[in-house]
Amino acid sequence: MGLSDDPELLIGVGLMILGSVTLIASTTGMDLPLLGLVLATLLLAVGTLLVGLDFGLFSDKQP
Repeated sequence: MGLSDDPELLIGVGLMILGSVTLIASTTGMDLPLLGLVLATLLLAVGTLLVGLDFGLFSDKQP
């Protein structure tokens, strides 16, 4: 099982990486730093949610 077999995990990690890059860019000289911080926060939150859903974070099943 590789990453390509699990698109939800791949998209979640990609969004988290994009959010991290946006956060770095917004703190180091972006023209609109507040917009960058908001965008980075949204990307990180959605990415974390997708990864959490993939690992069954909100599942009712017992391990």
